[in-house]
Amino acid sequence: MAWLLALSGLALAGRPRVTLRTRGAAMRVVSNVEPCTEIFCNRAINMAHIQAVGFDMDYTLAEYCSETFDLLAYDGAVDKLAGMGYPEAVRDFEYDPAAYQRGLVLDKKRGNVLKMDRHKYVKVAYHGLTRLNSAERKAIYASSFETQVQSFVPPDYASVDTEFMLVDLALFCQLVDYKDRHPEAIAQSYAEIAKDIRHAVDLCHCDGVIKDAVAADPAKYTSRPTLTPTPTPTPTHTPSPSPNPTYTHFPWP
Repeated sequence: MAWLLALSGLALAGRPRVTLRTRGAAMRVVSNVEPCTEIFCNRAINMAHIQAVGFDMDYTLAEYCSETFDLLAYDGAVDKLAGMGYPEAVRDFEYDPAAYQRGLVLDKKRGNVLKMDRHKYVKVAYHGLTRLNSAERKAIYASSFETQVQSFVPPDYASVDTEFMLVDLALFCQLVDYKDRHPEAIAQSYAEIAKDIRHAVDLCHCDGVIKDAVAADPAKYTSRPTLTPTPTPTPTHTPSPSPNPTYTHFPWP
């Protein structure tokens, strides 16, 4: 609800307005703003006693550039992993921001990354950087939903459900691949590798490796969204107000 609290400070003359019509739990939005740019909420807040407003900035107020922002976390984590005893060869790893996406699942115990459908059937699986063939995949994760016994929950699994987890995923696959090719160089298990990566990335968010760089040059690591002005649509009809409604007006930024 932080965005809603902020609306009290955005009273700019001449801006289109949004009217929230409420009665009990029901609420309707009547607006002369293009639908694709509207904000919807399910409750009204009395702003009379609001003195401060806080924001969750990541990927809300701030849209990060993956090519530069993720590289801060990636390079910082690589440096910390080398300091934790991982081979110096990890410094030669390269980050590809387009290699992975949200929605994947890490099998930390086996060193695999999975792509599942909505029924949790594993359709694609990679071990490190190597794709498992159909027989290998089915032998581990069953051949159909009816025989699926995996639950895909922590601690053995981790969902890649945020942009920040993409760095973890990239490093995990690279280290699993390196461990398989150089087993004598990395003694940690796949699960321990995943834990060390998470710790290294967390440190980057806490010790200034990321925040200091972004604060010094925000234009390099964030992008400003561009909204194309659209003409105000002519309403075809006006919704009938509820009996005895209350009106709360919010200026549109």
